[in-house]
Amino acid sequence: LFAVDFSVFLAREATLLVGIATEVGNHSEASFWRRVASNVSSHVHSHLWDEQAGLYADRNATTARLSAVVASTALLPLWLDDLPKERLPRLLSALKDPQLFGTKVPIPSVARSESTFSTDMWRGPMWVNSNYMIALALIDRGARSEAKELIEATLGAMQDAYMRLGTIFEFYDADGTHDPRTLMRKGDPTGGVRDYHWSAALAFDMILLLRRGL
Repeated sequence: LFAVDFSVFLAREATLLVGIATEVGNHSEASFWRRVASNVSSHVHSHLWDEQAGLYADRNATTARLSAVVASTALLPLWLDDLPKERLPRLLSALKDPQLFGTKVPIPSVARSESTFSTDMWRGPMWVNSNYMIALALIDRGARSEAKELIEATLGAMQDAYMRLGTIFEFYDADGTHDPRTLMRKGDPTGGVRDYHWSAALAFDMILLLRRGL
C-alpha cells in the first residue's frame, strides 16, 4: 500500500532533516534529504491524487488502484509545500462539505458519506491529532480562517466533554451526539481511552496557536 499519511510524514520528516543537517553544516546530508523530500512529495501529488474525487487516496501497490475509501488522510497533503495551487480550493471544499468532512465535530476519520461510517475509532470519530496536523497544514497554506474554525471546533468538543465528564478522551463523536464513553473501540462500546496524553498536549498547543493569532 502506498499510503497518503505515511508518505506525507516521510516527506515532511526528510524536510526537517534538511534543516538539521544545514544547521550543523553537513551539506551533503542536507542535499540527500532534500532529494528524498522532493521525490516523495512529488510522487504523492502524481500518484495519490484522485482527479475525479478531488482528493488524495491510498494506492494499492499490487493492483495500482486508488482506494475508494474517503478518509481524513485525503487532506494531509495540504502539509506539503509543493501542493499544486489548483488543488487547494477542492480540498478546502471537501473540508466544509457535510457529506465529507464538514460534520458537526470535524474532521471525521472517514467521510460522513462512507457506508462504513460509525462510532468505531478510525471509522468515523474525530481524532485530535489528525485535526492538529491538518490545522497546521491549513496555516502553512495560508488558510488561517479555516484553521481557526477547525481548532475552535476541536477544542469546543473537548471542553464540552471535559466539563461534563472531567476527562480528555482519545477520540470524539464526529456527529456530536454520542457520549465519548459509549463510542466503539475495535468493536467494543468502551469509548476511547480516558486521560489521553496526546489529546491533552495537542489541545494545549492549539490554545497557544489561538492566543498567538495562529
